[in-house]
Amino acid sequence: MDVIDPDRIRELEAKTGHDVIAINQALEEILSDEAKPFVNMGRTSADTTQTAKALQLKSALKVIATSIENLRDILLDKSIERKDIVAMDTTHLYDALPTTAGRPFAHYAEMLQSGLNHLKYAYENSLIGKWGDATGNHHAATVLGLDGMQLQETYCQMLGLKHMTASAQTSGLEYEADVMYAL
Repeated sequence: MDVIDPDRIRELEAKTGHDVIAINQALEEILSDEAKPFVNMGRTSADTTQTAKALQLKSALKVIATSIENLRDILLDKSIERKDIVAMDTTHLYDALPTTAGRPFAHYAEMLQSGLNHLKYAYENSLIGKWGDATGNHHAATVLGLDGMQLQETYCQMLGLKHMTASAQTSGLEYEADVMYAL
């Protein structure tokens, strides 16, 4: 087995009362005896949880963006189907200006595209991982003789995430707010 079962983590969390301890214990269950002593060596719980949240948001944004793209495409199809149907826009329950029945569909498709542009920006710029200790100074990596910034950069790059140069305990919170704004 090369993955941790989320139900196992929940089971261990119920026993320990701590999410990160449960993750570590579940990880140790699938590691070799040689690897077990090194679980989370050189990292803090925030390095795990902040990066995990960024990965969850990355997956969620893909699903959401695909759904919105599908809806946008349906609206564009409807706008083309109805482009020659004369209709009357109204305002305050009165006729306003002649238009086509397809125009509102095109309008909503355009608004969805604007939202997709925001989501794309958040996806490309606001998914932040970390491996830099609570203070962002990479003390634990340095003690192990590792270049903490290089470790963090490589780690985040492998996960398809960005990282901060000067991260801290909760480096991703501001970036998570960017994602929530885009949503």
